[in-house]
Parts: sequence; C-alpha cells; structure tokens
Amino acid sequence: MKWEDTKVLITGATGSFGKNLVRKLLDKYHPAVIRIFSRDELKQYEMRGNGYDHKSLRYFIGAIYGHIHCPAFHIVLIHPC
Repeated sequence: MKWEDTKVLITGATGSFGKNLVRKLLDKYHPAVIRIFSRDELKQYEMRGNGYDHKSLRYFIGAIYGHIHCPAFHIVLIHPC
C-alpha cells in the first residue's frame, strides 16, 4: 500500500492514543488525507491549535478507504472491602 495515496479515517483521534497515532502517521507515513472523527468539537478545535493543523488533516467525514478506531481505554480496579 502506498501511504501517500491513502485516505484514512481515525475515530477517537482527539484522545491521547489517537493524537499520538495521528502524529506518527504524519511524521512517518505521510498519508494523502487523515480524517478526524470525534464527538467533541472542542477537542477538535484544540487539536488544530496545538500543532495538528497539517495540510493532510481534515476534521470531517468523507470518502474513506481505511479506518483506525482509537477508543478510550479505562481500567477499573476493584478493591475488596
């Protein structure tokens, strides 16, 4: 696969794992377009203001050929009483 011709959708991209993945893709693989999907418009706005304003980034949904899902991962510890 030629990353330079690839359009990728990343859901959960405004979280910590998602942002690191976006940075890795931009720095190492240079896909044609990375589309960011998140329920939180404020986090998308903050991403743009924090160095995620690359020409390959789009903050909407369109024609997608790859999908990477980055949900939040929470660990709940249960202590005996």
